[in-house]
Amino acid sequence: MSSRVETTRSPAGLLRELPAGWAQTIITSPTRRELDRSPAALFTQLHRVLRDDGTLWLLCAENGLPGVLEQQGWMPRPVDWATPLQVDPAGRARLHLFVKQPRYHYNPQTAQLFPPARAQAALAWAAGRRGCCAWSPGQRRALIRLCILAGSSKTACGACGAPYTRTTHGRRATCAHHNPTGRCLVLDPFYQPGARTHETAERYGRAFLGITTGERR
Repeated sequence: MSSRVETTRSPAGLLRELPAGWAQTIITSPTRRELDRSPAALFTQLHRVLRDDGTLWLLCAENGLPGVLEQQGWMPRPVDWATPLQVDPAGRARLHLFVKQPRYHYNPQTAQLFPPARAQAALAWAAGRRGCCAWSPGQRRALIRLCILAGSSKTACGACGAPYTRTTHGRRATCAHHNPTGRCLVLDPFYQPGARTHETAERYGRAFLGITTGERR
């Protein structure tokens, strides 16, 4: 698949129709209202659909969700490389990283793509201002871009979907097929057009599936 958005009244129901271990990375930013609609069932399905070496990047307010995910078997991991963008300037939301297994696909070179020192200083200053608004659209898109690059690979196995890793000698397969014809899938179960996640995924050669209830306009 390349890129598409599915509209449904039941995101969890749609996820049940997807094969297990299908998505390489999940990047999403649900609203509080969306999370109040039985998040346990939905994130159970996301755990099944995500590859064992996959990652879940969650941009949201704390509101107890990280604890719920840990009870479901998700494993939290630090994202120090995203500081100071990790927390929105208003302090109401945060970027969380969850995985299924201790070993997961991660591109350490993503940290080198973070804005230079001057931009970091400006963001840190903004974060300390009282009354400052939450992530701007540009900051949110920058975070999504970094999450896509960190959690997926431009090349994947055409047989099983396993991501290729980058080495000093080029890209290397992480499976036994050696079939570099696939694309890593980025999944957003709370898709919102303004985030432009689909555009970013396509720009960097990833496949994309967004799920929406059609309520966000």
